Amino acid sequence: MTNEDLMDDTDVLFRGEKFISRSEAGVPDTFVPSASAILVGNIHLLWLVNPMALRETTRKPSCWAGKARNGLFRTCGVVDGSGYILTVCQFGKLWSVERARLGHKDEALTYDGTPICFTDFKEAMAIAKHCHPFPPKQVQCLRWIPIAGEVAPNSENKLVGEAVWRS
Repeated sequence: MTNEDLMDDTDVLFRGEKFISRSEAGVPDTFVPSASAILVGNIHLLWLVNPMALRETTRKPSCWAGKARNGLFRTCGVVDGSGYILTVCQFGKLWSVERARLGHKDEALTYDGTPICFTDFKEAMAIAKHCHPFPPKQVQCLRWIPIAGEVAPNSENKLVGEAVWRS
């Protein structure tokens, strides 16, 4: 089997990933409530997204702010002038892959509507970086979808709903 064969049949690679129940993952009900499970990503998924992403998991990138003990990392400013800030957020032992833009709903990286989380925050950071603004061609099955909540109709454009599960 060649590398091209793997990229043409992305679903085959996801069979090696681990799907776990929401309760086992420890994610709150407000995090992508339509999903019945969580996909725990690993280095195989990272390699498929971009083989160079594996190098980025050896250390915390300097463009991210936060601490593992606080359970939250964000990019230090807007990414690529797109207006988005990338986020990895801890739920139990897993790290979600998210992005946010002022005045819009927060989004989570998903596979077929199932949120993707990682056991290592550096892996979550690497895939967030390489799947923004759009996942590469070889992983077109990955999508950014709204996490939950609605944009509040006020002048400050505060997000309603997302803060509930981050508190």
